[in-house]
Amino acid sequence: MRVREIKNLLDNYNKQIGVSVSHVPHSNRKTVLNLQKSLDAINELSKLGFLDDDIERFKDLGSIYYSRVPEDKIEVDNHIANQITNHIKIVKEKLRGFGILIDQSVSDQNENVISVKLPQYNSLEELEKFIKKLNNAFQNGITLEEINGHYKLQGFDTGSMWIDILVNSSAAVIFVGQLIDAAINISKRSQELLITKANIEKLALQNEQLKLQVETSKALLDGIEKGIDTITDAEIKNVTEGANYSTESIGHIKQSVKIFAELLHEGTQFHPSLDAPSETVEAFPEPQKNLEEPQQLLETLADNLPEQE
Repeated sequence: MRVREIKNLLDNYNKQIGVSVSHVPHSNRKTVLNLQKSLDAINELSKLGFLDDDIERFKDLGSIYYSRVPEDKIEVDNHIANQITNHIKIVKEKLRGFGILIDQSVSDQNENVISVKLPQYNSLEELEKFIKKLNNAFQNGITLEEINGHYKLQGFDTGSMWIDILVNSSAAVIFVGQLIDAAINISKRSQELLITKANIEKLALQNEQLKLQVETSKALLDGIEKGIDTITDAEIKNVTEGANYSTESIGHIKQSVKIFAELLHEGTQFHPSLDAPSETVEAFPEPQKNLEEPQQLLETLADNLPEQE
């Protein structure tokens, strides 16, 4: 999860947290509204590693924490209402503090940025190979005469394995999204064919008669290989249809899609900017959800903040 995504998530939940308290006439009790909704939001944040101590404080209030009543409205003694108000205030102050921490640590993001989540590498050599592949994928994909795209490294998302690539136009960003979508489709369908091929070869090793049949008839395995080529050509045609690309440019696009497919297979993720328009967002395939530890990321941010003088 990008640090900026954590910021959006905290802001959204913070808007849901808050209670309204009023006196009950002629009594020492108060009416509390919206506590249930607030606790639901706090519990969701707890699943991500936030506010565990705060939940324990609410649990100390007894059955109030677990109550589910119509209209999200309860009556409690004055001192309980005051505790609820104070607990909510602490939670909201924490969330605001987390937001300020992120704002101080992460620069604003242009809508034409593509955020790339790196696989979990253990060596600089692996990282070097990744960066080279990534550069080749972008270079082959968008620096074509027909696209006239340019790109540069904008920065790293603090505390996590993310880098931001700034592209010069929304059209080029959308084209990258289409290339990645094609790469995913090719990868999925090719994988099915390769599994079939592997199963045939495995059976051939276990069965001498079948082995002879396979050896004398390479057409089946060759057909699988050609099937992969057919899938690739179909996806490339889908991407380039409607534009007058040169043969050379189509070759570069194929190479770009091939590299993107390799990167995706290794665990790389590509995301549009959080501020990207809907047209750009829709061009990118939905990435596989992989929830990280937001609390750990914030701790990393705090450790790396420059000291205030």
